[in-house]
Amino acid sequence: MRLAQRRDLCVNKRLARFYGENGNHQKCIDHLKVVASAGDKDLDELMARYKAKLLSKDDLTKTLRAFQASSNAMKSKDRDDARAYMAAKGIV
Repeated sequence: MRLAQRRDLCVNKRLARFYGENGNHQKCIDHLKVVASAGDKDLDELMARYKAKLLSKDDLTKTLRAFQASSNAMKSKDRDDARAYMAAKGIV
């Protein structure tokens, strides 16, 4: 993932936290959906909003499908082989 995209995700996470702490749950959810749709694996906040009935099942489903598509797009055999090689060499 490019650095600019990672920074955008960090900004969206911080905005989600800010809006959530200040009671603006809809804006918080909007930012959490952006982060999850980009493939970020931290879905706890989004699930908490769903359990609190602040997020509809339909919106959750759409977001989780976007998360899965993004996660699948980031997978590759070469990347998995490189991780295995680095782990075997003690690099990671």
